[in-house]
Amino acid sequence: MRRRPPYWLLNAAASQVGWFVCVLAGNVPGIIFTFLFVVLHFRFAPVHPRDWLSICVALPMGVVHDNLLGYFGVLDFGAVSQSGLAPAWLTCLWVIMALTLHHPLKVLYQRPWLIAALGAFGGPMAYLGGVRLSGAEWGVPAVQGFLIMMAIWCWLLPLHRWLVLQGERVCSAEPSV
Repeated sequence: MRRRPPYWLLNAAASQVGWFVCVLAGNVPGIIFTFLFVVLHFRFAPVHPRDWLSICVALPMGVVHDNLLGYFGVLDFGAVSQSGLAPAWLTCLWVIMALTLHHPLKVLYQRPWLIAALGAFGGPMAYLGGVRLSGAEWGVPAVQGFLIMMAIWCWLLPLHRWLVLQGERVCSAEPSV
């Protein structure tokens, strides 16, 4: 009998494929992949309500984050978005990331200082790669953009964690009579 790989490994591989689909193929393929990723995640993952909370926190966080970077000129979405707003494929990456935090990244995510370190390095690296592979551009010199991203991402993932934990507490609190 063949043994299936653990879910966290499948999730990690699918999220990496998703990153490339979103960055290289754009909005429509990115949205389709993300939809399928979410459906399959909630069908096969050892899921708990934290995964839904993770998405609900990451989506607005990502939209605000990316559009503020565009507004303040750190990123230029002009070539990938007619409106100048962050493209849909970039928002899809936030959904995919949200579903990796409690599975392949669980050990890091449980420790705020480790997830801060991962954010400070991994977040800017993902944007650096995304800018190089997509039509988005830095609105500032790349080193300056990378440092700005480091400053933001070192607290962004711990903030996400804290908000998800607060949401769990609210959702699990028994109603008072």
